[in-house]
Amino acid sequence: MAYETAALFQVTGPRILPPPAGSVRSGQYLKGFKEQVRRRGGDWALMLDANGISTSVVDDPDQTLEWTSAVALLDDCSRRLDDELFGLHLADVQGADVYGLVAALARSAPTLREGLGCISDFLPFLHSPGAEVEVATGALSSELRWFPRADFATFEQANHHGLMLAVRLLEAVGGRGFRPSYAISVSQGRTSQEAIERRLGCKVHWRAANDAIGFSSELLDQPLDSSNPILFGLLASYMLQLKRADGPSLIEQVEAYAAGSFRSGNCSIGGCAARLGLSPRTLQKRLMARGASFSRIVEDQRVEAARRILRDTGWTLDEIADHLGYSEKSSFSRAFKKSAGMTPLAWRSMPQA
Repeated sequence: MAYETAALFQVTGPRILPPPAGSVRSGQYLKGFKEQVRRRGGDWALMLDANGISTSVVDDPDQTLEWTSAVALLDDCSRRLDDELFGLHLADVQGADVYGLVAALARSAPTLREGLGCISDFLPFLHSPGAEVEVATGALSSELRWFPRADFATFEQANHHGLMLAVRLLEAVGGRGFRPSYAISVSQGRTSQEAIERRLGCKVHWRAANDAIGFSSELLDQPLDSSNPILFGLLASYMLQLKRADGPSLIEQVEAYAAGSFRSGNCSIGGCAARLGLSPRTLQKRLMARGASFSRIVEDQRVEAARRILRDTGWTLDEIADHLGYSEKSSFSRAFKKSAGMTPLAWRSMPQA
């Protein structure tokens, strides 16, 4: 692939943690969820609770959901809200941005062919480990295919959701010239077939062995309007470093969790342990064995974030403290001084290299 030679940049910074096996990023499923349920007169918190999902994940896209809970949630919402297309409606308002860096990388690629290669290589890695995604090319038609887990065909709303997200992703990457030729779904297509086809903009073939979006092969090698060689190289380098790494250390994993969750107010050793598949006690013992502690790591991440904000913005100390999850400005100032050896205002006034 082109990104193998384009990835000549060295990128440093916090690692993005792939979700554990058997889970998906909550942002992929729950962006816009509250608004969609409310619009239909439902109680979004009740919907989540009924499916064993914590309400805290709604506003924290870096948290993860168990795969079975995620797909069951959409079908349950469809029944409770009497909306046969709930999964499709949710995906329609979410768009390609739920795929984050993968979508940005694919859009910056030179051609649709290379963008699709990025999607098949990195989307399972960063969003749904264990999923299979492939690109099948032919003389006239090509397909972006994905293969369901066991019994996925019984979850119609999750299938509708996946089809619409795939169309939105391909439209975002392919640009104005992209049009799906057809779609394939493992779903039984028991209801609203015509409405689904209208929303997707193409014919759907039901009861298949896999899911796919088909399109003209003529589009594969046309330059993308959104192509950006520098961004493509930067993102490709970062993604390859993530994928090729032996795996982040325990402390790096805790650092990544803390950096992504302390602002939401949901940063806890219990939440971190669950993310890593450990008990809180085991996590605590393993950190102690490495001369670290969860609370110290969280404070270090907060102070590092504070340094960036102090350097790059004109925010007041009250605004910074609130953004970083401190109860009051004095707590933030004490923590910063303990780590940096000076007050936040003194640090801000120093010349920055």
